[in-house]
Parts: sequence; structure tokens; C-alpha cells
Amino acid sequence: MITRYSRPEMRAIWTDENKLRLWLQIELLASAALVKERIVPAKDFAKIKAGCNKWFADLPGLVARQRELEKTLNHDVIGFTTAVAEKINDNASRWFHFGLTSSDIVDTTFAVQMVQSADLLIADVRKLLPTIARRAKAGIRNLERLSTFLPSMFPTSRRARNCENEQKPKQPDVTRSDRQCPLCAGFQFSAVGLKPARSGHCRVGWKFGRSR
Repeated sequence: MITRYSRPEMRAIWTDENKLRLWLQIELLASAALVKERIVPAKDFAKIKAGCNKWFADLPGLVARQRELEKTLNHDVIGFTTAVAEKINDNASRWFHFGLTSSDIVDTTFAVQMVQSADLLIADVRKLLPTIARRAKAGIRNLERLSTFLPSMFPTSRRARNCENEQKPKQPDVTRSDRQCPLCAGFQFSAVGLKPARSGHCRVGWKFGRSR
């Protein structure tokens, strides 16, 4: 992952160390299932597990050895299984990765990493939700105050409007009950707050009305 665009917790999920750790775990789970099916001998599984535990204790070393083997084997999973077989150092290694394909390991690991990433994001969202709710409620209160305060900022008498528009082209008259805030085009103020205005506005956004 790009360092400047990611956090340490998220980057840790997508490191090669975490990937190979998951590969080891998936291989062990598959071998344990084969032991239950009486396909893999229990004593051989114990040796497989001992070899895996050695690499669990040295994941950076496993990454380095897997990369080194991949250069000559031209396959990432075969490089991994060969590195583990070296640690098992017994004929029991023949059961390691038995009955599996590369996709069984790689795709399952991708799925686990996606779940780990999603869990991290969900935990962050849960922390953020109270702040979002608080800001949303504050915004609603501010809008309610605005809908009450703004009408008083605009002229309500014909004389005031005439003075304001003295140097401007004559505009259609605006009645007191139908006035609209130029800052909120498309809405008009009423006793119950903001509501959509009917069609017809002057160039500054005030709603047309008949003079009285």
C-alpha cells in the first residue's frame, strides 16, 4: 500500500508477513480437517504443525526465504510450500498442501484480508458516528434559527424596496406574504418554516407577486 495514503494498522494487514501468516493458518486448518477424515496421520500432522510454528516465530525470515525460492521456482506458492517443507524436515511434509490448489490459499487469504480491513473501517465508523450525529443536530438547529432570522434582514415595505432598487430596472412587485430570501432561491418563508416556492422569480431570486 502507498504509505502516505494509509495508516499503519491498514498497511499491516497487507504486508507479506501477514499474508504468509494467513497462508500458514489456512494450510494447518486444511491439514487438521484431513486428520479428522483419517487421510493425514495425526503423528505427521504434529510434525507439520511443528514446522509451521518455527516460521510463525520468524515471519520476516519466511518472507525472505519464500522470495529467494520463487526466483528459481517461478511460483510464489511453491516457494512458500518448499520453505515450509524445509522446516518440517521430514517425510510428513508430503501431506503439507495436500489436496489444495494455489487459489485455495491465495483467494482465501484475500478474503480474510478484506474482512480484516472492513473490521478496521467499521470500528472507525462507530467511533465517528456520535460526532456526525452531533454535528447534524447542530446543523438542523442552525437552519431553524436561520429560517426565523433571515426574513427580518430583507425589506418588507414598498418604500424600502423602492429605495433599494432606485438605480435598478423596475422589478415586479413583491407582496409581504410571498417574499423570498435571495440567498435561498427556490424556497420561501412561511409560518412553518422553509417551503418550496412556486415558479416565477425576479433576477435577484425574489418571488413574483401581485401588488396590493
